[in-house]
Amino acid sequence: MSVRVLTLTDDPEQALQDLNAAFDGTTQTDLKAASATNVTTNINSHAITDIFESDGVTVKLATTGPSSCIGFLYLLTDAPYVGTSLVRSQGASDDGTWITVGPTDSGATVIWTALDSVPTSARAILINVLAYAIAYPTASGNFAYIRVRFKKYDSSVDPDYALEANACYAGSAVSHTDKVSTNVTLSIDSSRKFQFYWAENYTTDSSDYLRMYLQGYYI
Repeated sequence: MSVRVLTLTDDPEQALQDLNAAFDGTTQTDLKAASATNVTTNINSHAITDIFESDGVTVKLATTGPSSCIGFLYLLTDAPYVGTSLVRSQGASDDGTWITVGPTDSGATVIWTALDSVPTSARAILINVLAYAIAYPTASGNFAYIRVRFKKYDSSVDPDYALEANACYAGSAVSHTDKVSTNVTLSIDSSRKFQFYWAENYTTDSSDYLRMYLQGYYI
């Protein structure tokens, strides 16, 4: 069997002819570039209908491999920390428990309309999270903290906190503030629901809040 070696000094037209001729052998019939668009039945022994959706263009989701595999990120906003936010602030009654969040008509405890823009085929969402705590200079020892953690809807895992803001007044003439932020990539299913758990503690002359923004989703 002869081997054709391509070099940088080869004539491009001749190299193309040689490659097409190589793919025109008995084991590579009709795989030449000129006829690639006519492949309508099989690719590497897999039926076209197993690879593409019925429109013939959209590639089907993988049915094997890691269950948490995600692909392209679709951004819903022009910047982080914008849009319809999900807010929790000082004194809200649902701290210290797992809260289910979902889109309109999902039956979730908390409806977040930002999730209405996420298709049911999405595999994960990207959330911008912002936490803020302030202790005012009215009395030594004033403090506030707020923290939050996330998990996939109905998951049995017990995750650590994603972020925490802490503020404590220690006798200076100004308030002590703490503002922290992070991004959370969270696995979802076709329900587009997820869960979060937030906790806080504070003295009278202090304040805290938590804001979440949906920046995008993964397919």
